[in-house]
Amino acid sequence: MSSLFPNKHPRRADASPSISLERGGYRMRSTRTTGPIPRLELPGTPMPSLRHRPRQPAGYRWNFSLTVLLAFLSISCLTCFAFAYYLFTSRWELISWDKHADLRADRHLQATAPRPHNTTPPGLLPGHKYLAYLPHSGFNNQRIALENAMTLARLLNRSLLVPPVRFGAKPIRYLPFTTLDHSLRLAASDGLEHCGDIPPYLTLPVDCLDHSDSTLVSWNTLFNMSQIEKEQNLIHLDSLSPIRYLDTLTSQPDGVLQLRDESPYNFRFEDGAHSSLSKYIESIPIEQLSDIQHTVLQFGSLFGTTRLALGVQGSAALLRIRRMMVLENPTLNAIVDAIVLRLGGNSYIGLHLRIGDGTFYDRKEITIQESWRFLLQRAGCSDLEIEGISRSYGIQLPLDSFRRFPLDAEPTTFQSWSQSQHIRHSSPSLCALSTPIFISTDSKNPRTDPILLPFRQAFPSVRFLMDFQDQLKPLRAVVNTDGVRLSNYLEPLVDAMIVARADSVVGTSGSTFSKFIIEILRPAYQSNRIYI
Repeated sequence: MSSLFPNKHPRRADASPSISLERGGYRMRSTRTTGPIPRLELPGTPMPSLRHRPRQPAGYRWNFSLTVLLAFLSISCLTCFAFAYYLFTSRWELISWDKHADLRADRHLQATAPRPHNTTPPGLLPGHKYLAYLPHSGFNNQRIALENAMTLARLLNRSLLVPPVRFGAKPIRYLPFTTLDHSLRLAASDGLEHCGDIPPYLTLPVDCLDHSDSTLVSWNTLFNMSQIEKEQNLIHLDSLSPIRYLDTLTSQPDGVLQLRDESPYNFRFEDGAHSSLSKYIESIPIEQLSDIQHTVLQFGSLFGTTRLALGVQGSAALLRIRRMMVLENPTLNAIVDAIVLRLGGNSYIGLHLRIGDGTFYDRKEITIQESWRFLLQRAGCSDLEIEGISRSYGIQLPLDSFRRFPLDAEPTTFQSWSQSQHIRHSSPSLCALSTPIFISTDSKNPRTDPILLPFRQAFPSVRFLMDFQDQLKPLRAVVNTDGVRLSNYLEPLVDAMIVARADSVVGTSGSTFSKFIIEILRPAYQSNRIYI
């Protein structure tokens, strides 16, 4: 049966030749071929390939570039790590002391020998019992804890393991027993003795970056403890933690007994004195501690002026120890003598003014008012004169400011002021304000502090420690055996010694350091005073 549609391919080979010839197709088109068209090639001339390469999508090209970039960054990172590891492992090999032999320091460097680590710590005595404690906080708190520890050791007939005093930019605050003990062990600088020997022109290694932030000084370097050591056995440690001694003594049959506190006022120790616990949680009789047979009795914190509630015998022991804790160091003594000489001799008033931190900062306005009145009282001014002078300098005195400061003696008559070379007021009625004044304060810059402006205006002869830079030069050169400079840590002690050398002293209410200056240092210096 024939198709209803005309043939769509009249020129195909299988079409009817008659029809093709009849329509003249042979004249219009050549026969269609299925093979490739032959290329025309000239002799000696290569023809370019005409094969079409498909175009890659844009996403493919982006992934390829990103892969190359990641590979480059990975190789660079590995190279940097390898170079850093090489520098770390060979950092000591790069330091050549001989290359810097031509450089000279401005003073002799003090080398520090490594501490010997003996298997048996020095000072241990067979058959002896020992007492240990954990120090914390600043210098004065450590001093109070040491006095309490020496008193307990004396009453319990035990040898005391004395940790050194720690000076630091950041004190180790109180922590519960276990945590504080761990912190003191970590504070050890064993293995860092080389840090003090590195000259200032070399870069410090990583393990020495914080080396100068704190240092340890033996108590008998700052205090003359020879008389105390004649009366009881003290073993001075070279670290804050007594771990070396505890490791040795734990092997003994009785071992170590630890009285672990959980708060700063956990335990108080009584010796025949019956009083309320006040802020302490638990009271332990010292007689009960005497029955303990362990080789080492270790306490946590012993800081606190009311930590010991003592009877007559115990109070006498504590008072005797406190009176023997007097700052006495040849270098500090020489600096204080030079400054007292510049002040015109001992005839000046010393003021210890603490207003820089804690509760003392919160009540600094009251402290300024009290100190102002006490200074005018020491200068011999009457209450009526004090009121008039206070109004003229804008000082508003509270009604209860007329009470006497309880820590010092009566006002002293200064007969040598008229012969001194200090600046004096022109008005005869204000001659008392020409009294030489030395102010020890924790203010950052007392010469510009606005709160001290009335003192600077009313007393033309007021002086601060910063005014004696020439006399303080020897202090700048004081270096501890570990290479740490001690000037910043010793300046408050020099401050206190100058105040204590005055004819009359004014302290800050509530300050235990003011009590130390007035009750301990001042009587000791007054009894051995050399008038200048």
